[in-house]
Amino acid sequence: MSLKRTASKAFEAAKVLEEEDKKPQDDEDKVDVDDSDEDDIFGDAKDDADYDEWTNLKPTFDPEREANLEREADFEDALEYAQNELEAAKSLEEDVEEIKTPEEVEEDALETQDEEDVELEIRKRSEAKMSEEELETKRAEAKRLKSAGNDVFLKGEDFREAVDLYSKALDVCPLRYDDDRGVYFSNRAAANLSLKDVDGALADCNKALELKPDYPKALARRGRIFEEHQNKPHEAMTDFQRVLELDKDHAEARAAVQRLPAKMAARDEEIKAEMFDNLKKLGNMVLNPFGLNTENFQFVKDEQSGSYSVNFKK
Repeated sequence: MSLKRTASKAFEAAKVLEEEDKKPQDDEDKVDVDDSDEDDIFGDAKDDADYDEWTNLKPTFDPEREANLEREADFEDALEYAQNELEAAKSLEEDVEEIKTPEEVEEDALETQDEEDVELEIRKRSEAKMSEEELETKRAEAKRLKSAGNDVFLKGEDFREAVDLYSKALDVCPLRYDDDRGVYFSNRAAANLSLKDVDGALADCNKALELKPDYPKALARRGRIFEEHQNKPHEAMTDFQRVLELDKDHAEARAAVQRLPAKMAARDEEIKAEMFDNLKKLGNMVLNPFGLNTENFQFVKDEQSGSYSVNFKK
């Protein structure tokens, strides 16, 4: 029997005792007291002069009162037991509710994930149940869609259709084929870049390189995005240098590493100018209450060391 059922029965028993205690007792239920031997208790004391004193010392005993006290004690014990059992049952029930099956734990985890992550997890489970033949069939279909996307892209007529075909290839291609999927992401990046979707192109290049880290085409495309669209020559240099490590004859990368140093130096100067501008703004906030501003301070660059000194002028 469960704790909850046991506690409930104990509580019901306690209630019955309470109800019985409230009922008036019939005469036949009362405890009879036989006083016939009362005199014998005190022996011959009645004949003594101190009989009255003995009578005063006689212990008083009320059978009905004692029975009621005993019943009250039983009721209180039963009630306390019932309450304790009910609390234990409630606590156990709460603990049981907190215990979840592996499936429930997994569902809760999915609910906390992004929609894209949830779809990915569902897809992994679905593909795990497929046979090798089914997976290869889907892979072949993905390659067909990629080839169709290439044809559309090379015609240069409808880059949006090319993006859609590469996306369909990614939807069909099983997740286990990292190299294939890396190529599809890289191709879609090229189509997105043709549509001036720089953010989409960069995101696709990043995904391609997550799946296929040493893929020269994806590295070169990302390097081009950094250089031409995001004014990040340092990041572009890193990608193009990696391309040359993989393919020393890569023409685009060789040209890039020749022209990027000048852009990197120019960008460094821009960063310095932005830094000084921000420092001046901060300095003016501090100096203005004192009737001063950053124009009272002159920064002089040492051409040999490249460091700066500060001179005060009124």
